[in-house]
Parts: sequence; structure tokens; C-alpha cells
Amino acid sequence: MHNAPYTIHQRPVHYGNDDPNAFYTGGMMNPYGNQGMENYPYMQPYNMTFEGNYRFRNPNVYHQNEYLHKQKEIQPGRLSINSNFIAPSTRKEIYKKKKFLLKTFGEDDTEESKLHPEVIKNYYNIYPLEYSFESKLSQVFHIPTTPYKCTHTDGSVYILRKVDAQLHPDGEQAIQMWIQLQNHAVVQLHEIFVDADKNGKEFIYFVYDYHPGAETIEEKLMGSNLSNSTDCLNEEELWAYIIQIYSAIHVVHKKEKSCRSTLSPTKILVTGNQRIRINCLGIEDAIDPHANIQELQNRDFISFRNLIIQISCKSIDAIENLAQSMESISNFYSPDLKRLIIQLSASEIGDNPINTQEILRTMNQRTFNLVNTIHCINENLNLEYEKCIENKRLLKILLKLGFINEKPDFDQTTAWSETGDRFILKLFRDYIFHQVDENNRPVVDFGHVIETLNKFDVSSKERVKLTSRNEDSMLIVNYEDLNKILEESFNQLLSKEVTNYPPQNRQFGMYNQYNPHMYYRTQ
Repeated sequence: MHNAPYTIHQRPVHYGNDDPNAFYTGGMMNPYGNQGMENYPYMQPYNMTFEGNYRFRNPNVYHQNEYLHKQKEIQPGRLSINSNFIAPSTRKEIYKKKKFLLKTFGEDDTEESKLHPEVIKNYYNIYPLEYSFESKLSQVFHIPTTPYKCTHTDGSVYILRKVDAQLHPDGEQAIQMWIQLQNHAVVQLHEIFVDADKNGKEFIYFVYDYHPGAETIEEKLMGSNLSNSTDCLNEEELWAYIIQIYSAIHVVHKKEKSCRSTLSPTKILVTGNQRIRINCLGIEDAIDPHANIQELQNRDFISFRNLIIQISCKSIDAIENLAQSMESISNFYSPDLKRLIIQLSASEIGDNPINTQEILRTMNQRTFNLVNTIHCINENLNLEYEKCIENKRLLKILLKLGFINEKPDFDQTTAWSETGDRFILKLFRDYIFHQVDENNRPVVDFGHVIETLNKFDVSSKERVKLTSRNEDSMLIVNYEDLNKILEESFNQLLSKEVTNYPPQNRQFGMYNQYNPHMYYRTQ
């Protein structure tokens, strides 16, 4: 047991060389390594094929770090390695989103890629989100539309929705409110423009935020008839959807706009953790900006009522037989839900206005429950982030060591990394990663690595014994001195001007390797 004066964890935790999954928790690390990957073929590195200057194939199977998740039984006095990293479920969700973000055409998709534009205005990496070579007639807007995933020249990823329609002369002005509108339950609109294809035909393009992995309500919930209580949607989840959608409607109506046809199961996205976002807002305003707003807002409440019935019954056809649907809702859900549906139906009866105060009173208790759920989710996410907050500083140490260790030539010598203080850093690197046990077997101990890097980072005065590989040299040095040596050597890389290197010493692929300023930023 090592007793470091700068130990972060207050209770001593045993770490050993026999179990890499149990370790001292003085800090964090980023566990992206190849150790054990030979036993897990699905963890092999990405198969990325570059094409042109920006296009590449998405990895077939995303790196899941399963090696860290397969744990032995944790013995008393030890902590699980997963207790210091993002939970596997959260990591899997993040990787799933990354997979969608990186998806693009590869070498095998040459014929398909020719059917779609490569660049549209300031957007490239154009990738269709629907398997159709021609624009499909939208069931909601009744005009042909095609959604693309694309990348802006600033590196941001968006949805580019191509609409085969004529932009109204006042359309761009009418759309400005939607561009300025920011709400948690609305997919943000960023830009609208008109562009012509290679045949000279003009289309309207709407640029929206991209939420990778999102599903429409129709895709996620519809398809099964509500015949028994096991088929019905969890009511807390249902009310979470209802409150978020109504929140968006309320904000839109305050801006004297209407959601129009977007209150449809095919246009509302579910993006994880019961998050709801209304998609495609603004498209109809760009085409027909002068419709009667009061009539459209009343129609929003009817569409909202129909949407609640469809979600509750998990059927897009539930509104065809309202009496039967209401009976099912009465059987499987609380009276509050039925009361809300009746309140939303008021505008359909004559000219009765919707009483928003009654609606809010009906949602009152459910809203408190949703707020509590949101805070619990945020607390869990904060706990996950706290597990990873140390990754940056430890990774920075490893990167600096990587720049210095085994550097082939620098400062007019080919042995710069093997001489002076750099030799001590080489021994320190071996101390961290290349130890062996009494049987000459490699020591794979994550705990040792993390504890050592933490002591190094806080410049502990604890001393460590460093031995060369041939055992001819042995040094006793403390972590504070090692930290100073690393900073001095790294600053030497940044400040030294090296010129007149013979071309034969240059290694293929190391562009501007003698000018570190080209590739490193201190901030």
C-alpha cells in the first residue's frame, strides 16, 4: 500500500497487479485502449475509408469498450472500474448518436451517391435520411420533400430539408420568427434558401438542428392496438409528452404563429429521456404566410387533441372512431386525461375559445412530476460527468509524454529523447506502462496507471524508483521533479527553432514535424 500525501480518495483502497478491473480511485482516465481486444473481435479499430477530401465510411461496428464492462467479481476493499467511468448504457447511447453523425457514402455506394448532390450552397457530406432516389410526397404537407444529413463548412451537422415548392415573396420575412424561436420542444430552424439542382430546377431548403437517432412518435409508439392494460403507454411518460408539446404550442401562439400541420405523429420527434421536439415548423409559413392565424391556432388545439388520442391508443387511426378510442382511454388511463381531451375539444364546438387556465389546472400535478423527473435526470447526468472530469488533465500528461518519448530527431541530434532529462521521462513511462511481475508477465493494472498519473499531476513529493530496461541504471526521483522535467522538455519542443535538417531524416506522413507550433495549441 502506497500512502501518498496528495491522495484524493480519503479511504485507502487496495489495488493489485492481478486484477485490472479493481483499482485505486484517486482520479479518472479515458479508457480507450486495445488491451484485450484480440479476444473481442467486435472491438477492433474503425474501418474508415477516406474518399476525396472530406468523405469517409462510417465504422461498421462502434467501439463499445466492452473489455472494461466485463468485470470479475469485485473483492472486498476494491472498487469497480465502471464506478469511475460513464455508465455503459449512457456510453452506448452516445456511441449510437455518433454513428448517425458519421454516416455517409462510402466506396460501395458510388452509384447511389451519384443520385444526390455532393454540395448544396455551404453544405457538403450530403446524405439522404430516406431510402428514396426522388422526393417523396409528404403526407402532412402534401408536397414532395427530402431530408438530408449534411455538414456545414464550419463543421456543424444539420438536417437539410429540400422542399419542391415555390417560395412566397413574403416567405423569408415570415420565417424570421421561426429562426429566432428557441424552445426545448422545438427543432431549431437556422436558415432558409433557394437553390437550383443540376437541371436548373429550384427548390426551397430548410436547415434544422440534427438530433441523431431521433424517432418520430409514429415510429416509436404506433402499430399496436390498445386492447389491454399491458399495451397502454406508461401514463407518466404520456403526460411528459403532452406537457412538452403544449409548452411548444403555448410559446408559438404567443408569437402569433401556429404549428399548423406539424402536430402529427410523423413530425414530432422523440430524442431520448422522453424528450419531445416538434419538427419542420415554418415550412408552411414560407409557402403560405398569410393564412388566418386565429383559425389556425384553434385548429392547433384540435390537432393536439387528436395527437393525444393517437399516442394514448398507440394507433394513428384512433381518431377515425373517437367514441371507441375515448372508451379505451377511460378504461386504461386516469380521468385527468379524458378531461384534458374534452377541454381541447371546446374550439370544435361553435366559436367557444379554449380555456387555457383549465388546461393548465388539469396539467398542474403532472407538471410537478415532470419537473422532478427532469431534475433527477440532470443529477444523474452530472454524476456521469463528474466521473469523466479528470480525463482531460490525465490525457494531457499522456499526450505530452507521447510527444517527447521516442522522438526520432530533435535539436540536431537523433538521440534527443534518450539523453538528459528526457531519459528520465522514458524510464517514468516504462514505470507506468511496462512493468512486469516476478514471472516476467506484463502487469496490466489500471489502478497503478491512474494513481501514478494523479500523483504526477499534483506534483507529489513522494519518491519513486525508476529502473532502466537493462537494469544498469536506477534513479530515485519524486513526482514534483518529474512534473518539472516534463514541462521543461515540452516547452523546449514548443520554443526551439530547428532548421537545416537533412531530408533523409524526415519520416513519411509527419508534415512539418520540425515545427511543433503547426500542430499544437496550448489552450
